[in-house]
Formats: sequence, C-alpha cells, structure tokens
Amino acid sequence: MTPFQRRRVLVQGSFFILFVVAPIFDLLRFDLTQGHLIVFGQPWTLGLDDYLAGRIDAQQMALNVLLRVIVPVLALAATVLGIAWRWGRLYCGWL
Repeated sequence: MTPFQRRRVLVQGSFFILFVVAPIFDLLRFDLTQGHLIVFGQPWTLGLDDYLAGRIDAQQMALNVLLRVIVPVLALAATVLGIAWRWGRLYCGWL
C-alpha cells in the first residue's frame, strides 16, 4: 500500500468515525421530542413559539427565518459549490 493510499484510508475512516459519533456528542442532530435541530450542543430554533405567543411581531419573525434558515442554507450551498468547483475531482477520487 502506497503512502497516498494509506492517507486515503485514514481520511475515509476518520470521516466514518465522525459520522458515527456526531449524534452522540450533539454535533448535529434533529431531536424529535423537542422538535428542533441541535447544532454543537445548542438548540437551533426559528423562534416560532415567541411569534405564536405574541412576544415578537411578523417583521421580527421574517427576520428570524431569513437569518436562521435562508442565509445559512445559501452560505452552505455556496461553500459546497466552491469546494466542489475547486477540489471536486480530488474529492471524488478519494471516495
């Protein structure tokens, strides 16, 4: 086995271990009983409860959705596309 192949197997194994332990350490999981996402151990909600209780208005709720859903999704999509554009062939070769 060449050094390149050893590194490849090490990277594959590391990502598999990360995939297995991510829910255990609350890195990223969706809690069905609480009904929201948990990212790095912190609850990630949209603030719908505050809106339904009347503590915030529709404008604040729209800002919550924009900042907590739309902006992160667009940023993640841009990051994935940038990585795929720059290192896509390298990554696909390592799978």
